[in-house]
Amino acid sequence: ETFITVGSDNVGTLKVGTFTNVFDGMVNNGWHNATGTSLNMFPARTSSAIGYTSPKIGNMSFGLITLNDKTSIDGAVTQSAKVSGNILSASYAAGPLSVNVGYGDATATTSTVLQSVIVPSTTVALDLTQLSMKASYDLGVAKVAYMHVDAEASLGAVSSGFKANEVSATFPMGAFTPFVSYNKADGNGSADTITYKGTSVGVDYALSKRTYLYATTGSKKYSTAGVQTDKV
Repeated sequence: ETFITVGSDNVGTLKVGTFTNVFDGMVNNGWHNATGTSLNMFPARTSSAIGYTSPKIGNMSFGLITLNDKTSIDGAVTQSAKVSGNILSASYAAGPLSVNVGYGDATATTSTVLQSVIVPSTTVALDLTQLSMKASYDLGVAKVAYMHVDAEASLGAVSSGFKANEVSATFPMGAFTPFVSYNKADGNGSADTITYKGTSVGVDYALSKRTYLYATTGSKKYSTAGVQTDKV
């Protein structure tokens, strides 16, 4: 992440650069979760982005990100990709309950051209949408959470996507924080025969406020038409 922020509690915060968004923030236990990161279709980290988060209005705050991700690969074939669009978010926090909602709408454009042939690039543009919601409740001895994701990619009249649900819990025990999660995703559109299931179990150990150790294990299983096709 590389970004600049400016703002205050009264006017909100403006952020410019490369930074994670609301979809990344919903993933249980962050980047070291063995399964949760597979529940996003949108980039979890936005680059060339401008984001604004409103000041708190009661127990709520709102956000907007305009992104313009660009990547390129040079070789025998030059490939470039661009994701441009917007992400809206809303959050609510009061006592032990917190709720986060994010909606993204963008176009992902990929271009390919052979360097030895001077021809127009082959361009494919996908329309991406994603709606994510996560609610968590702190019971004291455990923090339980539920997340739902509804995502779709479409190319003209052809579309594919998934609907996913995840339940998770963390158990704070001083410096130790065990966690567990289970998620299931069902494909739709041209991917309607695909099913995904994932589990993750692990523990964090805090050495200090900024340093920790963790151990985690998990599995992902993919099935097509009821037959398992892959396992990680």
